[in-house]
Amino acid sequence: MTHQPLLVLLAFLCLVAMAGYGAGESPIPEVKVVANVLDFGAKGDGKTDDSQAFLNAIEATHGPGVIFIPAGRYILKTQLVIKRSGIVLRGEAGHLTTLDFQTSLTDLFGNDWAGGLGTDQDVNHSSWKNAPGLIRFLGPEPHEADGWSLLTKVTHEADRHATKLKVDSVSLALNPKVSGGKLHNALVHRPLSWADDKMAGGSGDGALLRFHSRVSAVSSEDSTITLERNIPFQVILAAAPKLYRYMAGIENNGIERLVIHMKWERYHGHFMEAGWNGIEFSDASNCWARNISILNSDNAINFYRSSFCTVTDFHIGVTDTNGPNDIGCRLDINATGTRGPKNIECHHGINITASQDILARNFHLSVKCYHDLGVFNYTVGVVYANGTGLDLNMDHHRYYPYGTLWSNLMLGKGQEPLHPPYNAHIARKAGWYREDLPLGYKLTPNDLYSNMLS
Repeated sequence: MTHQPLLVLLAFLCLVAMAGYGAGESPIPEVKVVANVLDFGAKGDGKTDDSQAFLNAIEATHGPGVIFIPAGRYILKTQLVIKRSGIVLRGEAGHLTTLDFQTSLTDLFGNDWAGGLGTDQDVNHSSWKNAPGLIRFLGPEPHEADGWSLLTKVTHEADRHATKLKVDSVSLALNPKVSGGKLHNALVHRPLSWADDKMAGGSGDGALLRFHSRVSAVSSEDSTITLERNIPFQVILAAAPKLYRYMAGIENNGIERLVIHMKWERYHGHFMEAGWNGIEFSDASNCWARNISILNSDNAINFYRSSFCTVTDFHIGVTDTNGPNDIGCRLDINATGTRGPKNIECHHGINITASQDILARNFHLSVKCYHDLGVFNYTVGVVYANGTGLDLNMDHHRYYPYGTLWSNLMLGKGQEPLHPPYNAHIARKAGWYREDLPLGYKLTPNDLYSNMLS
């Protein structure tokens, strides 16, 4: 007798098993030091503006290697942008190194109040409401879907969880730079991305739902390729599925052993953010943040179009010397945002957007955000595990967040564990593996099991 729920559970676990750095097959590396900010004139005395010293250190370091930041408090009045692979920012162990940001993105660049996108729905929204970060790991901008490096088109439909696909050009898949008869074992080079560029339904039509896999076999006899991973989606020809060469962006970047402190000020409100934004990984792969504390942020950690990254052992909080020590001290007491006051003091804790195979684990949020833990816009295979917070919400923020695992989370008050109304936008037929949720929430699992709570 076949136990379909068990089979679906096993398939789900196979999907999320490769979340995180190196797809879980290799640990986060210990990278050697190649530069020290003190050698570029930084003081770390809590008084001197060390901005130029940091910019010079980043410009001079071509990687791979660590830019070391010794114990101290470094005043920064700039944005730090890293565009080269292999560069890691590392502080002194024991949270003895603090980066003290004194200027918001609005202070640095102004604010056109177009929401960063300029669409009608973003009018009068802060340009910095979601991103970018004051610390950016920024890969190259990818081409539009039709400009990607197309390998081949899928010619036949396939069931969800299949591994074999029929394609129209096996010769492309046999290109030795892609796979050939020899598989590239380095996880910094995953050869293929599977993309569905016409997702059915909703306002997300035309975007790419990406799924990454290595090729394990190629057959010219029946024009098929076999993927290393089970495809989590049903493959339908109406969606025009294609195989593209994997675009890694920047790789093997990290940030570790740091306190990232923003100048304290009241939270301006929902969509009114000044841009006290912490760490951002965009168009990046096999990157990490670990042993990090982020204080007084509007948006603490953001992943965008990134894959196989880990953020671990981190804290998101506030300083409590300038305001009431209730839930936090940045409360929007004037309710200037578009939603009323709810003891909110930041927009996003962690925001994972258009990304795949991201792992966030071992964390504590001592703040209350509108969106504490988020998946948004075509995410696949995200894992949140071993986390605590004051009143955590698990936010599926529209546009097909797929295959998210929420595991071992202590929600605190548990007043909005699923953060309505946004969970009305969960992917079609999405469900939960477990039915029991705190405070009387109860959902019935169905045949897709797009999300799992454990």
